[in-house]
Amino acid sequence: MKIILFQSQSLKLSSKDLAFLKSFKLEFDNDFVKLIKDDKFLLTGMYAKKVALKVLSGGKRLRPILLYLAASMTGYNNRKKIKRLGFVIELIHIASLMHDDVMDNADMRRGKKTVSYENGNSIAILTGDYLYSLAYRIALEFEKPIPEIVSIAASHLAEGQMEETRLSGNFFLSFSDYIRIIYNKTAVMFECAIKIGSILGNNASDLRNLSRFGRYLGYSFQITDDILDYIGSSAMLGKPVLSDLAEGKATMPLIAARTCSEPQERSNMKRLWDKKEDIQKIESWVIKNNGIALAKSVCLSYIKKADSLLEDIKDCYEKELLIKIANRSIFREK
Repeated sequence: MKIILFQSQSLKLSSKDLAFLKSFKLEFDNDFVKLIKDDKFLLTGMYAKKVALKVLSGGKRLRPILLYLAASMTGYNNRKKIKRLGFVIELIHIASLMHDDVMDNADMRRGKKTVSYENGNSIAILTGDYLYSLAYRIALEFEKPIPEIVSIAASHLAEGQMEETRLSGNFFLSFSDYIRIIYNKTAVMFECAIKIGSILGNNASDLRNLSRFGRYLGYSFQITDDILDYIGSSAMLGKPVLSDLAEGKATMPLIAARTCSEPQERSNMKRLWDKKEDIQKIESWVIKNNGIALAKSVCLSYIKKADSLLEDIKDCYEKELLIKIANRSIFREK
């Protein structure tokens, strides 16, 4: 299958694709809820279960889908085990979001009030801790190196949050620092999901390329999120627009705009940035200096790299769908 990047026909999800994705999510969500309801080890209180179940709702389940596709395209078809590892990936992802919401004082996530807003920071932190512990408990059902890969990925999440916190407010954040942060905060879990799927399939020849595919997809996914913070809508995103900008996070659009602006403009914007004033003026400056367009071009370059890594992998339906999901991820609205 020759990969033709960004042609509308190659990007279009077929009725078969849509049916598969809908069925996968429905089955996954039903069993995900059952996982919490049936857990008898660490979480027994009805209030605690209620909070945990609340945060499982919503989400695209993209990481479990990637794990499934990687496993299936490398010859592994035990859906029960694939699903269990999908739970691991999604539990860690959700737990990290809950802790992020506490640190960012966020009141909205996926169009709903956050646990930290409704129940307080302590409940949100403890619920996130529970989800992490449940994820590790499930990961230990599997042989090496899967538990180690999961643990290392979770360590990267913590490192990414620490680095983002440490460098928050830095108007002149470098591109390399930004990429390191988004690898740790986002791309590592895409990479982890696809890497685990490849390991299940015991296909060493494809493992490296598929892992790198996940990393590049993660980069483009996060950069798209950062673009949507500028040009998206609150209704679609489920949270306020310009929230990252208001929190003093320099993301790809701003970093790109800096390279195209005059020194005096940069100085003026830096003063507004430091005072946390008139973020709409900073937004206009970013757009005027091609920050959005340049950020999109960076997205496209990562997706092109990702697609090229699959060229030598045997053609199959799962490969075709993986390519579609990757390419369509950067044209999403939420």
